[in-house]
Amino acid sequence: MILTTKSLSIFLLSKGCVYEHNCLALLFSATSSSDSSIRALAFACLQKFVNHLQELNTEIFAEKALVLYLIRIFKHGFDTSVPRVSSMITHFFARVSKLMLNPSHDVYPQIMAFLCMKPIFDIQNVPEFYKLLFSSSPEHHTEEREWLLSLISEAMLEPTDYQVLQNRAGIKLLLSSFASVWLDRKSRSLILRTLQNAVQMPSVAHDLFTREGLHMWITSVIHSGRFNRWEKNYLAQVFCSLLENERKYQRGEKGKEQACKAATAASKWYHEPACFRPSSASNN
Repeated sequence: MILTTKSLSIFLLSKGCVYEHNCLALLFSATSSSDSSIRALAFACLQKFVNHLQELNTEIFAEKALVLYLIRIFKHGFDTSVPRVSSMITHFFARVSKLMLNPSHDVYPQIMAFLCMKPIFDIQNVPEFYKLLFSSSPEHHTEEREWLLSLISEAMLEPTDYQVLQNRAGIKLLLSSFASVWLDRKSRSLILRTLQNAVQMPSVAHDLFTREGLHMWITSVIHSGRFNRWEKNYLAQVFCSLLENERKYQRGEKGKEQACKAATAASKWYHEPACFRPSSASNN
């Protein structure tokens, strides 16, 4: 079925679709698409959604002001009209758009406080990374940490997402936290999932291998004897994927280097005077 921009906009902005099928979260996520036309459609629908909300009565939709504020923060964080946004950022906004409709959620107070204090959004960093990872909440520190780790594990899709995480030294902090006594099994499993997703990308695997020493960290953790069999097996899988994609990266780099050398040699031969070129007869 082929949808026009108008028909898709009507579908996305219908009340039942927005509230029952998380279409606002879908629009945020679509701004990470590699297709510029999809991103343009997503931003256009976001603007239509804003227009739609402004016409609603607050009695019908009590969270109207909060959702409008969330969309405006998101749109005002970019210099270009149709940017490609990291999944780390779009997944955060997608999750918050659903969180706003659930004030009883354990993470709601911390996220709402963050949004109210920062009207200008930094799209180069994972939002509230330090506060949620090292939560000081006496009641909900585990829930806040797991909410963040779940976000990171699901949003680790491309090298740009890895770079956004690394802007906060994210991998180093996750690795150092893994063996901490305050980290529970579920949090460790989310960190392992993040690592597994990261090492699937050759360029990221190369960075983790050369700069973070992930292979040595995995070896030390497995030999420590502190973790269960499932975690050790998962770490072994991460180790194998890391080495495999590091080899892919190295083969790709060597192929580029050889192609560059061949091109340079061909260029020199072409510009060399004919009298100095080896003749076919001499080669025979």
